[in-house]
Amino acid sequence: MSKHHEFSPSKLDRLASCPWSYCNCRGWAGEEGDDASRGTLLHRAIYDDAAYADLSGKEQGMIDFIRDEHIRPYAGMKMYHELFVQLFDAENRLLTEGTADCLILSPDGTKASLKDWKFGSYEVAPAAENMQVKAYVCGVFQKFPKLTTVYAMIVQPVYGSTDYDTQCEFRREQLPELLAEIAAIIDRAKIATEADANSTAENCRYCNKLHCRSFREKMEANFEIMAIRPGELTVEEQEMTLDYADRLVCAEKEIKDAMKRRTDIARKLILAAGGSANFRVQSGRVTKTTDWRKLARDKQISDDEIAAYTTETTGEPYLMPRMRRPKQLKE
Repeated sequence: MSKHHEFSPSKLDRLASCPWSYCNCRGWAGEEGDDASRGTLLHRAIYDDAAYADLSGKEQGMIDFIRDEHIRPYAGMKMYHELFVQLFDAENRLLTEGTADCLILSPDGTKASLKDWKFGSYEVAPAAENMQVKAYVCGVFQKFPKLTTVYAMIVQPVYGSTDYDTQCEFRREQLPELLAEIAAIIDRAKIATEADANSTAENCRYCNKLHCRSFREKMEANFEIMAIRPGELTVEEQEMTLDYADRLVCAEKEIKDAMKRRTDIARKLILAAGGSANFRVQSGRVTKTTDWRKLARDKQISDDEIAAYTTETTGEPYLMPRMRRPKQLKE
């Protein structure tokens, strides 16, 4: 069983929008970052309690949502997790193969519910338009000959939606049409040239951007708009798409909101403790206010009394950074 087919279902949407990405990514090993590892763990946690225990509280909440909404209601029915499927054309040519997240069969084996879990922050196309889902649907029809209908949906718990309103019904008589659509995407990708590159595709984030001239030209146009020279940016900054920039600013806002509450608690803790390694406690801010009308009426009071009257300490105790002298180098 091949772990990653060259035309795996997860790549089909990218190939459909940018056929050149197939040639552009051949021999290129994309880095599997923390997000990919997290996604693998989240998928396994749906049916594996040991994996579930390794998740954070927020992540466990997403898994609880999936289990309550999409797993437990079907207890007792035939259910497959991480189901491996292969897809063949009319000439018995293997088009693609991959792993469907969850398949639930009806008792008579004629209907099935296909669910694809998505844990990323990118909103994906609904099942009716999603080529990855269509490939899994075809593979399921071929794997289970008795099936007449497959109800497919994409579940993205990060958006807090059950997505039943976007569930799509696929019938076995649609299989030839779906197979032809997938085969056409693959055949077009095999003969694509650089002229077929599409840098407006959202799937650029999964592609070999550094070796795509279309993408580089788009980024250079962005630099001109911002009046920034490419040499002034890091590689990651040069590859920033509008979509990524939008998510980055949203993330900053969420982090600031979360940090404000935590910082307020931290300040109270340091104040109550009388200081910390990096902050010392001040008793309060000193301000001077003068009531000139009253002074005019009470001209006989002394200068000390005036000073005492016009000086007051206001505000709560506050934190000031501790001043540190730089370490002197030994001669």
